[in-house]
Amino acid sequence: MSKPDRTEKERERFISLRWKLLIGFSVLFSVVFFASFYWFYQFSIRSVENQIRVDLINTIEGAARGVSGDDLVQLAEEGEPNNAGGSDHPNFIVLMGWLETVHAIEPRAWPYLAALGEGDTDIIYMADLKLLPEYDSSQAAFFGETGTSDFVRDASKGFILRPGDNGGLTYTDKWGKWVSAYGPVVDNQGEIVGLIGIDFEAQVVKELQDGLRIRV
Repeated sequence: MSKPDRTEKERERFISLRWKLLIGFSVLFSVVFFASFYWFYQFSIRSVENQIRVDLINTIEGAARGVSGDDLVQLAEEGEPNNAGGSDHPNFIVLMGWLETVHAIEPRAWPYLAALGEGDTDIIYMADLKLLPEYDSSQAAFFGETGTSDFVRDASKGFILRPGDNGGLTYTDKWGKWVSAYGPVVDNQGEIVGLIGIDFEAQVVKELQDGLRIRV
């Protein structure tokens, strides 16, 4: 049996080296690609979430300007609940009309209003957009229902986002999963008399994230 000549051995070494280089570069560029993908995806997700935060704060700041704190106080003092979970008081109708306008301008927004209760953190829900017949009232706070908020009396906090679960953007409560912002409602003397809140459904965040994931 004849031995392979030197040229054949060199050819074999060249082919072997070529495959090693090909595999090495493939692994290297795969690592670089996936690292770049991961960085870009995380950056894009953060950008999407930050935009949602900005949209939510801008929406609630605009919504608060259209709420009369004096009407809210009068509603809390005079209003009575009806069988639909709302109230027949004229101020309730006016305030619900404004919440409906906010939702028409920003369809992701589900706004509600509450008056201050007796305790330092007590609030009393006055109006919730989802009490309207065309929406799911099981996710609404009924007129006169009580709750708590530990920030509403501190005007320095202004309009803030509710912290999400485990440091995330969304949180879960008895009504569902949301991204939420809160802020004070003031009367004509500039005194805090209530709270305005706006929820974005967490599904909005998930749809944006899923769409971004598909595009990436």
